[in-house]
Amino acid sequence: MGKIIVLDPGHGLTPKGKYSRPLMDCRGEKTIAVPNSMYPHENDHEPGFYREDFGTLAIAKRVAAELECMGHTVYLTRKDENNAGVYLANLSDNAWKKKYWKSWKWVKDFTVRKQADIFVAIHTNAGGGTGTSCFWASSRNGVELSNALTQELHDQLGLKVRRIAKHRYLILRQQCNGRAVLLECLFHDNIKDIKLLLTDEGVNSVGKAVADGIDKYSNTF
Repeated sequence: MGKIIVLDPGHGLTPKGKYSRPLMDCRGEKTIAVPNSMYPHENDHEPGFYREDFGTLAIAKRVAAELECMGHTVYLTRKDENNAGVYLANLSDNAWKKKYWKSWKWVKDFTVRKQADIFVAIHTNAGGGTGTSCFWASSRNGVELSNALTQELHDQLGLKVRRIAKHRYLILRQQCNGRAVLLECLFHDNIKDIKLLLTDEGVNSVGKAVADGIDKYSNTF
């Protein structure tokens, strides 16, 4: 039986038009952060440049398409290049929430309202490493879901499993009976890693692996 799954494409535009992560120039032998790229930049959509909110949204859309073909119901916390909190606030008729609630609380509230069985936040990492990591906040379910996701990325794409660990991210707490994780797919400051996400083929391959991991885990409950 198909499950209800919420995907949160990490980051995005803030209400003031800033980006939560820098634009990366990936055209050479290594990635370079573009100066002043916290605001719109002329190279945002140019080939060979990567921004985390673009990348995570592309992966999430691919994961959603794969999961829907498998019979699951999938919701994305954002469907465009806007901040998740702003996107979700626009769905509410509660003026107080629109003005004061934090973005992460909106993501959690959205997941609860959709009665989701599984929640996966999708990000790309930084810091000079390579491979994937996955974080969970509570219960053994989070560990098992993390294992399923990182194992598929390893088996299908050969990506190193760096770390599976507990982390008290607000968006993961008390969600989906512990079946809530934050997945770091690859490193956007590692040229070898990020080349996978600079092509449609690479995005599709990462998305398929993540979807297969979610699907396999969904069959365990």
